[in-house]
Amino acid sequence: MAKRVPVRDRELWSPQELADMLGCSRETIWDMERKQLLPPPVKVGPSRGMTKWRAQEIRDWTRAGCPEREYWTWKPTQLPKLEEQIQQKRRELASLEREIRQAEARLEGGRDEG
Repeated sequence: MAKRVPVRDRELWSPQELADMLGCSRETIWDMERKQLLPPPVKVGPSRGMTKWRAQEIRDWTRAGCPEREYWTWKPTQLPKLEEQIQQKRRELASLEREIRQAEARLEGGRDEG
């Protein structure tokens, strides 16, 4: 049996999942969609018949104060750049930790000789 992924951990949310996350009804979600008050959904599935919303975009949209669609621009390209920066900082940290260990080893070696 496949393990179910919790809604909060899913990449895409159905209208009902979005309604649950926002604390409203599915009808309210569709009403907000018609009025273009939500970020645009994506169409998925074999005939693009399923409507879903990107979970991360909805999170970012709510943090921005839930602006109407005409005022909302999502910039997901910033995420890979941030991930690259994190990886670079981790490499720098590993290099500094090696330098510290080497310096500590030299100090220990100098104490043994004295």
